Amino acid sequence: MKKTIFIVLILIVATVGSAAADPGMPETAETQGFTTATSVDAVGIMTENDAMVWQEVNCGYCGLEEFTPLYDFAHDYYVSSYSEDTIADQGFTTYAKSLEIDTARKEANQFNVEAQKVVSFVADDTGRMTSEEDILLDGAGTMFPAEFLLICPFAGGYYSYVPPFCNVVEMGSEVDLYEGAFTTDVEERHIMAANTAWNPYEGEGWPFPVSDPGVEVNYGIILSGVTPGSPAIGSAAANINVHIMEGRLTYPPEKSADLVYSESTTASGAIVLFQKQMSYNSKITAPGIYHPILVD
Repeated sequence: MKKTIFIVLILIVATVGSAAADPGMPETAETQGFTTATSVDAVGIMTENDAMVWQEVNCGYCGLEEFTPLYDFAHDYYVSSYSEDTIADQGFTTYAKSLEIDTARKEANQFNVEAQKVVSFVADDTGRMTSEEDILLDGAGTMFPAEFLLICPFAGGYYSYVPPFCNVVEMGSEVDLYEGAFTTDVEERHIMAANTAWNPYEGEGWPFPVSDPGVEVNYGIILSGVTPGSPAIGSAAANINVHIMEGRLTYPPEKSADLVYSESTTASGAIVLFQKQMSYNSKITAPGIYHPILVD
């Protein structure tokens, strides 16, 4: 009697802020972008290794080495990192990947980091493929005046502020296959248009982010057999870790919310379908809060 294991794993996680959320990072005066496209069709050994660490701070007169601690007002810092490590040994491999990293401002349907790949592998007698992928976004910032963050004139309000924050999210997957086909999709956005209309220090640039698009991270994986209806043979895992810390407009700043979430999904054996979609969205969707200490 033939047995087939059918596994469907679908997850959508969304974290949405109200007035307290990631404002994002304003773009620099000069921006860069690069893309890569990879296509491999091989019998034997194939490897792919990618690594990216991106740091940025909005302080106009200090460098990254001087960002700690953050100043009391309108100052934020972001770290974005991405990695992939894939090795296929003793088997038939097809591998196609596109990667794009762009430091320019992005709108709601665009992303600063994008990576998509399609992979299939069929092992020889002792063959094996392993592939790990990870995306992380870590942002922290002080209070910002809401009137400079949002385009809508009714959303900001004079003398209103968005509280401080410190949020980190990480997503990724691992596969260990003797046979199978899978796709992954990575999207991350944290760079916004720069609003230079207000400058607290004469002669020094200190732009604010135009935060309407919101900060967003998405990760998805789909694993199945090489041929329709056949299972993948091996194991797969996908996970998400989120730590959200938000404040209120107190002086000195006090942490008012602390949310920690983690999830890991695994499957092994004959896997007809492994599918997981994860999404993080942090967006300012309400007017800021009046701060009498700052106003007075």
